[in-house]
Amino acid sequence: MACRLTSIQKRYSSAFAYGLLEAGYKKGDSIVLWIDRESNAESIVSNLGAMKAGVQLVNFAESNSKDALDHALRSSNAKGLIFSPNTEVDQ
Repeated sequence: MACRLTSIQKRYSSAFAYGLLEAGYKKGDSIVLWIDRESNAESIVSNLGAMKAGVQLVNFAESNSKDALDHALRSSNAKGLIFSPNTEVDQ
């Protein structure tokens, strides 16, 4: 089944890809993406942008576990962490 992207999705995902490359990420690098499950637009755009840049995204959706986040960062050899401004962390 084919999926059509809107012009906005294309533009934002290209901007995201450009931002990753400008930040120094290279093809084959991994980044953990921590967004809340209700951020579908952010998830789509960031996944498309990462694909365009050749960067692997490791999606992380655990909301309360710092240990799980630590594990995701270490096990993926992530070079960075990107999170949504809406992401809430329990202290």
